Amino acid sequence: MSTERGKQKWRDFSHSVDGKKRVALVSVAVFFAVAILLHLFISSTHGYCEKEGKYHTDEEYIRVALKGNIRLLTYPNEVKDPAKIDKIITNFLSKNPDCCKVFWEWDDELRGVSWLTWSSMIIVRIRNEKSLNAHRHGEKIVIDDGAYYATVDNCLGGSKVINELIPGG
Repeated sequence: MSTERGKQKWRDFSHSVDGKKRVALVSVAVFFAVAILLHLFISSTHGYCEKEGKYHTDEEYIRVALKGNIRLLTYPNEVKDPAKIDKIITNFLSKNPDCCKVFWEWDDELRGVSWLTWSSMIIVRIRNEKSLNAHRHGEKIVIDDGAYYATVDNCLGGSKVINELIPGG
C-alpha cells in the first residue's frame, strides 16, 4: 500500500508544473556533469604518455606515423633500412612541411573514428605529393585517395593506417 501511495505522489509531482521544472533542471545538470567528466577524461588521456609523464610534439607523432607507413612514401619500392627510412622521412618533411596534421581536437574529418580510438591514440593525417599538390592549388577533390589517416600510440609505440578513413577502405 505504501508503494502505491509513493508511486502516486511521484506521478502527481512529476506531472505538476513545479515537478516538471525540477526534473528538467536535474536532467540538464546531470547531462552537463557527465559531459564535463567525459571531456576531462578525454583531454587528460588524449596524447598524454603516462609511462613517460609527458605529451610528445607534433613532429614526433608525424615521424612515427610516417615511419610506420613508409610504403605511402616509397611505393612501389620497399625500404627496410632504418637509416634510409629516416632519410626519406626527413627529406619528405623538408620538402612538404604541410604534409601532415596532428588532430588534438575533434574534427568532422574524423567522423569514422570510434571514441575509444580517439581517446587512446593520436590521429595523424598524411598527404602524399599528389594530394598535397591538389590541396595547395585549392582543387576540390571528392575522394582524396592521397590522404591517409594513421593512429599513433600516446607513447610513440607504433602506428597503423585507419582503414575506415581510407577511400574504399
